[in-house]
Amino acid sequence: ISAAVLEPIGFEFNCRIMTPKGPAKVLGVGRDGKLWLVLEGEPDNAASFFGNVEPTVESLKKHNFVRIAEEPMRDTDEIFCDLKKIQFNGRSVQILQQNHNGPCPLIAMFNVLLLTGQCQIDKVGGHTPKRISLDNVASCIADHIASSTGQSTIQMNEKEDPIPIIDLLRQMEAGLDVNFSFLQLTEYQMTPHILLFTMAEVSLVHQWLLDPSQVELEKALKQHSSFYDEITNLIAAHNEKQLSEAKKVEQNEKQEEKPAPAVESKKKSKKKKSDNEDDDNDDNDANDITWTLNEEQVELIKDFYKSTSSAQMTDYGSKALRDFLQPDQPAVLFFRNHFFVVVNHAQQLYALVTDKGFNDSPQIVWENLSAMTSQRGSSFYDAEFRPFNNQEFNEMRSSGGVTSAQEIVSQLVEKQCNALVRSEIDVLSEIYADNAVFLSAPTTDMLHWRVRSTNAKKDILERLKTWQVAAASMQVRRVDTGGSASSNVDEPTSPRGAQGGVAVVDQIVHWEPKLGNAAHPFVERCRCVKTFARVGDRLQLI
Repeated sequence: ISAAVLEPIGFEFNCRIMTPKGPAKVLGVGRDGKLWLVLEGEPDNAASFFGNVEPTVESLKKHNFVRIAEEPMRDTDEIFCDLKKIQFNGRSVQILQQNHNGPCPLIAMFNVLLLTGQCQIDKVGGHTPKRISLDNVASCIADHIASSTGQSTIQMNEKEDPIPIIDLLRQMEAGLDVNFSFLQLTEYQMTPHILLFTMAEVSLVHQWLLDPSQVELEKALKQHSSFYDEITNLIAAHNEKQLSEAKKVEQNEKQEEKPAPAVESKKKSKKKKSDNEDDDNDDNDANDITWTLNEEQVELIKDFYKSTSSAQMTDYGSKALRDFLQPDQPAVLFFRNHFFVVVNHAQQLYALVTDKGFNDSPQIVWENLSAMTSQRGSSFYDAEFRPFNNQEFNEMRSSGGVTSAQEIVSQLVEKQCNALVRSEIDVLSEIYADNAVFLSAPTTDMLHWRVRSTNAKKDILERLKTWQVAAASMQVRRVDTGGSASSNVDEPTSPRGAQGGVAVVDQIVHWEPKLGNAAHPFVERCRCVKTFARVGDRLQLI
């Protein structure tokens, strides 16, 4: 790895180069006279060399080994996104996978531009890179906007200075605050960041819409405001007003129960009453926000918000979105505090799967949006919108190859999945034994199992205090019980000799933060081992 060995060929230890197999980092020249390097994306950073390549300038040039120019360092560490190759509308397309929380609006915008062919990822040394930095993503989008509009800055009004578009895009790496209207699926409060979607010719939509048949509610929204921030402020102010009034009633009731004050204290009491009147006026001033509406209108708005806030959509909004989107024309959907790429295919809405956990699953490309909003778990589809399901265990069921003991274990897995989605704490407490172990591995890796938790019961119950499950899917791949088809249906036996069984399960859980939790939603995906044993009178996860 010495400079004396590497400098003559223009390399140095740990520098990045492009090889016929993609980007790599240089290690050095081995005793075998070969150039050793680590290809990016290799498991466990395994070192390798090319047998027919000598560490000479001529040989490296002949075999297209090129040093990758390093970009100037920025103040903050660059974030890189993995790339995944999919098929869309008859084209091979590279899409971004999300590795970190926060940049989902930038990733979604760029993925729409990639799917529509308005942007593409340049090859390096004749090869498509395996990942790309968000800084490069922002540059690509800025170049696209400049070429289509001729603009490199945004100026919202004459009083404000122009803002470079590249700076606005880089700000989106940390997320994006939006304020949408409950009356229009494309109406967002205009900000420089929202204007970027228009300039990039990317539709930004949502499906949390009021049904126009609710005439009185629509009238109330138009009278006050139809935008999310103003509505939530209205609800908060009205709740505060109700709480204040309830406290005053309680104070008056307590004061009536007290004995009448002495004559000499009347003046003081009167002064106190005057102070209370001032407080009343202050409370009224604090709640001016509700004065444009009567009590009935405010309650209509609160009922609408309460009944739709958990799903962040309505049936009318979903239908309106299907009507708005042209077939297989992607858009960016703001849904459940996350930005998705959404398409309308055969009158069904699908979200592009971009979680890093699916990098090694090329057959999983889309997720049915309606399944995400239901309690039946995730429904995944391939590039041709054909359902993807693990049929291994189901085929065994249909062929009669599943014993009654195995069926019981698979039913317990299903019960656990449903309890997670419904946040049924009591059911989960029964399913998990104390000090249950959570053992998992990457989906494509059946050899390297890792202990994720030594007290899964405590961990899952703690997480559910600040998080909720939006959707979950648990596909049983295999169940081992050591039983036979004639096993007692109530007492399956485990390979360990205990009554129970072991299930290998592909588990996908969509986690969303509860109110007060400022974290971003994320998807947890893994292959796990669920071991059940009889504890007392029931089977539990151990």
